[in-house]
Amino acid sequence: MRFGISIPNNQGIASVRELVAIAVEAEQLGYDSGWVSEHLFHASYVATRLGDRPYHEALVVLTAVATLTERLRLGTSVLVLPWHHPARLAKQIASLDQLSGGRVVLGVGVAQTPDEFANLGVPYATRGAVTDDAIRALRALWSEAVPAYHGEHFRFQGLRFAPKPRQAQLPILIGGNSPRAAAAGCRLSAGGEPRAVADLRRPGDQRVVRRVVRTAGQAVGAAVGAVRAERLWRVTMGKDKDGRKGDRSTKTASAAEVTKPAKSVKSAKPPKPTKADRDAVIERTRFLRGH
Repeated sequence: MRFGISIPNNQGIASVRELVAIAVEAEQLGYDSGWVSEHLFHASYVATRLGDRPYHEALVVLTAVATLTERLRLGTSVLVLPWHHPARLAKQIASLDQLSGGRVVLGVGVAQTPDEFANLGVPYATRGAVTDDAIRALRALWSEAVPAYHGEHFRFQGLRFAPKPRQAQLPILIGGNSPRAAAAGCRLSAGGEPRAVADLRRPGDQRVVRRVVRTAGQAVGAAVGAVRAERLWRVTMGKDKDGRKGDRSTKTASAAEVTKPAKSVKSAKPPKPTKADRDAVIERTRFLRGH
């Protein structure tokens, strides 16, 4: 098991330098990876959490981290792909991968903030199809000297594109717990190794995700044994103002406290489930069955 750390660009920390310091110390303490998130507006739950505090731009933070680290993998968890044109994003990610010596992991998703999509002028209903198209376009841009791609939403041809990523197959992880996200991971992810990444916040989610990934693999004709779920536990410190554990509330701590490694795998396990937790898993399972 490898441990990564969430670089809290989404938690209202005023200084980007503080975020970089957290990542640098995480590498020194032996963490394998650092991950950033993305929102552009303070939409929905982001506004509730942050108020007027900043949500720093994901790739700017990772670029700064890349210059001061040597080993830490640099991940996005996740970039909202429908907000990015694949040509610009392909160049940004390729340049970051070159700068970092081949340490980038691109996690992508679709988000569930209709108000944010409306403010960006991006259609919400087609975000899944746009994401699938963009991933195929990224692969073409990274693998062909003069890329040609003719998709439903993106088309280009006849012009040279550089740089390419340092990694021959830069990992792309598809974020989400739904069958559609898992199927996209089977179809579109890196290097012949289908991947889906799930945010496992509640007890029982692992069982749900395993079933979803297995079903998705069968649906797209993939060998079930080849479908890999990148499983993510979110471990938070302390309690929020309502006394609940394990949410995304801002925690106040020093860089050393944030990056303190768990003493064992056992210590990173979620707390014993309550009745409310079990009820939430049942509702989540019903949702997945219906979608």
